[in-house]
Amino acid sequence: MPRNSKTGVRGLYKKNERFNIDIRYRDPTTGRNHRYVERLPPGISLAAAKERTRKLLNLAIDGSLDKTFAAPAIAEPKLFERLDDYLTWCAQNRPKTQRDRRHLVGLIKKHCTNIVLANIDGKFIEMFKRARANDGVKPATINRALAMFKHFLSRAILEHWLPDTVGHSARKSIALLKEPPGRCRDLSADEKQRLLAALPLAVRELVVFALLTGMRRGEIINLKKSEIDLERREVRLTETKNNRARTVPLHPSLLQIVDRAIKRSPSDLVFATEQGNPMKYATTALFRRIRQQLGIRDFRFHDLRHDFATTLRRQGNQLDIIAKLLGHTTLAMTQRYSHIGQSDLREAVEMLRDHNCQRKHS
Repeated sequence: MPRNSKTGVRGLYKKNERFNIDIRYRDPTTGRNHRYVERLPPGISLAAAKERTRKLLNLAIDGSLDKTFAAPAIAEPKLFERLDDYLTWCAQNRPKTQRDRRHLVGLIKKHCTNIVLANIDGKFIEMFKRARANDGVKPATINRALAMFKHFLSRAILEHWLPDTVGHSARKSIALLKEPPGRCRDLSADEKQRLLAALPLAVRELVVFALLTGMRRGEIINLKKSEIDLERREVRLTETKNNRARTVPLHPSLLQIVDRAIKRSPSDLVFATEQGNPMKYATTALFRRIRQQLGIRDFRFHDLRHDFATTLRRQGNQLDIIAKLLGHTTLAMTQRYSHIGQSDLREAVEMLRDHNCQRKHS
């Protein structure tokens, strides 16, 4: 019978990042010695390799394993089935990203063929990028799918779906597209005044809350009463985009607004509809309709967060403080929300000392 192996199953060993089976056995009916050798496809997990080896060992013991017959070979793992396994992992470990990643996986399945996982290379990636670009998708949107795919390949390596060399080579072949500069949009004083005046009271208070906290839309409309501490004047967020808890101080003018919103809400949410549901409509369709009526162009609810960061920067606050308030993990993310506007440049120039270059004529 085969020798002991480090894998824990006789006859199974790993060489060059692939599992191999080498079974030497004696046929119980004829007494003749035989040898069965099989190199398993790349990407086979240790559990699958063990199962395959045990099946062959049982056949050898029964005398039904010879050179002309063996158990059906293991099919090489393919992309789509491993993507489904990846979504299962995300559901267990990254539940907040499940919806977005399921959408991105759907796009990959739509534009790509179900190839053997180990055959993924740079050409395969470029075909996906080209297909998405032909659909008129912007580089930033394509890059989100590529970033998810890189993470998928990392999981494939850790789960032994791919050999290390193959997986790392595939990851290196993924080059993100160059993106245009991020949007830089905040409200002028006039736009802000007109917008707040046109909004219904409950929505106006929600918008003021966004302007003075810089919190994300999802964080605001899902904010629970238990996360508010009016005595300490702060919001304690436990469920955030990056899964990192953070504390947001409340501006003094927000205390009465929050108190009224809490008393008005029929559910455990701070800002809620009359039915106690999150105010999704107020922050999307209603906000967009009123904005269009006022002629405020190229402005979305999320830009209230940008207005918050830009205002803090103009007041002289450091980027690390702004990053902490926004919940950013790196200062590079904060740079996008703290641009220098044309009015800032004009004001800087106008503050220069005046030099009278006109000559006095006698």
